[in-house]
Amino acid sequence: MKDAGGGRHEPLHGWVRGFTIDGTFRDDKADGAFTGRWPNGRPAGEVVLKGGVAQGRLATWHDNGRLLGECTFTDGTVTTPLVLFDAEGRKRAVLEPAGGGQLALTRVYDATGREVSPRGSLKEIFPADHVFLEWVMRHTGTRRAD
Repeated sequence: MKDAGGGRHEPLHGWVRGFTIDGTFRDDKADGAFTGRWPNGRPAGEVVLKGGVAQGRLATWHDNGRLLGECTFTDGTVTTPLVLFDAEGRKRAVLEPAGGGQLALTRVYDATGREVSPRGSLKEIFPADHVFLEWVMRHTGTRRAD
């Protein structure tokens, strides 16, 4: 499979932009635990989707094994802040649920832990690879608020 965008009614095993993803589709919808792995075999992320709707904890990790970010979904909506950490384990950004499936970037921290302005793109502020996180957000319809 070239892109892990969907099975029909079957297990999914695919390769997406540098990581593998495994899960199951039923009736064209993601259903069950979805896990991603980096090429080095370490976990990239995990989330549970029920009928295409995210439920519970989303956790993603850097390829060195440190936590990249985590938040909680309830009925497909992010209900807790998405907190992002750099590869050294320092908190770098906080995105708060903003309604309508959006997350608002509310706090940004530099490498020393000092809070800085949240202006700019997330990639400029936090230049980490968020492959599994981006996949989950795309498939749940969650996006950054403008």
